[in-house]
Amino acid sequence: MLNTRLILFDLDNTLLHMHEYWEESIKEAFKQTAVTSAIEINELYPIFKAQDELYCQLYDEGVISLWEFRRDRFIKTLEHFNRVVTNEDAIQFHELFTSLTNYYIKPSVKVDHTLALLAEKYLIGIVTNGTPEFQRNKIKQMGLSRYFKDEHLFISEEVGYSKPAKEIYQMAMDTFHVAASEVVFVGDSIKNDVIGPMHHGMQAIWVNNHAETLPPDVTPFAIITEIGQLEQILL
Repeated sequence: MLNTRLILFDLDNTLLHMHEYWEESIKEAFKQTAVTSAIEINELYPIFKAQDELYCQLYDEGVISLWEFRRDRFIKTLEHFNRVVTNEDAIQFHELFTSLTNYYIKPSVKVDHTLALLAEKYLIGIVTNGTPEFQRNKIKQMGLSRYFKDEHLFISEEVGYSKPAKEIYQMAMDTFHVAASEVVFVGDSIKNDVIGPMHHGMQAIWVNNHAETLPPDVTPFAIITEIGQLEQILL
């Protein structure tokens, strides 16, 4: 990979693992939300998690929007408990959840160390699906803003394209003035972070932290289970 100039990272479950903050933030949001506070959390959370996974899949497939994903997972969960809630209730719950993540997202010494080393040798940026405020807040809470300039964050709801659309990758390459052959994309999603980038001429390093299996016709440059392993591959 002697011609590599740019490393593009996914954010969620690549630099920041959701299990480090998601469950605790969701449970606390339920406790602080009037319509859910009286429901037993050990009954409520598994239903919500199942709905989240269902609607996240539909969002990843492009069937529903990000807003519909966040709305429907909440409304459908409450239907299970015979509670009628509104779109506004869903919005307020999500806003509360995102604010609570401030208490649970913490810096990672290993991620910080690896990024510091990579940033000495390569250009680095982030390409992520999500909303600008929430994604930027995650980066800030992790203490990674010093590695990623604001203009080097390509967030789907801000730029108007979501991975794996070619346009969002191209925006990143144009900003850094590099060709696809000079880019390595690092991420956990087979569709968005491996197949998408490779289809558009980039190399991909797959972060397989869910013990998934790649399609037989997909061969990334490397497979890792955590970000620190990039040091052996790229340095």
